[in-house]
Amino acid sequence: MNESERKVVQKFRERTTQESLPEGLRVVCRVTGGMPSEHIEEEFTLYASNKAHVKKREILGTAIPQEGSSELQPNETRELLQQIAEGLDCLVTRSEAHFLPDSSVGTITIEVDGEELTLYFLADEEERLMQNKPITPQMDQAVRQISTLSQGLLLNDEVNNE
Repeated sequence: MNESERKVVQKFRERTTQESLPEGLRVVCRVTGGMPSEHIEEEFTLYASNKAHVKKREILGTAIPQEGSSELQPNETRELLQQIAEGLDCLVTRSEAHFLPDSSVGTITIEVDGEELTLYFLADEEERLMQNKPITPQMDQAVRQISTLSQGLLLNDEVNNE
């Protein structure tokens, strides 16, 4: 990570500890890739205003793209933002991201006051072990929480559309 990227991370960390989360704070977690028969694209966006939005698309499946949105509890938003802030050091920049073909690659894009930084990681726990690309327990917990929230938002959207 270069100096300007470190400054974005530091600013993000500082903002997540403020008593009132600032409006200019946003996180986008994307997961793309996988084996051709299992290829997915998923995007989870979390805003400091406690709004969460998810989009998921299975490339080869017959399912249409799914979307869902909800408002989270303020403490849930803060906790997730802080877990992400604590775990950022284990992620790598685009120039450092080297993964095997057909890997499920995750990105975390943090936005603070209009400045963005995207960092990469292997989304699948087994792939992280096989390729020796671990992430911190905080980031692992954040990724799991995002996955759980995403599934809930998509399920809730399916129920509301029936």
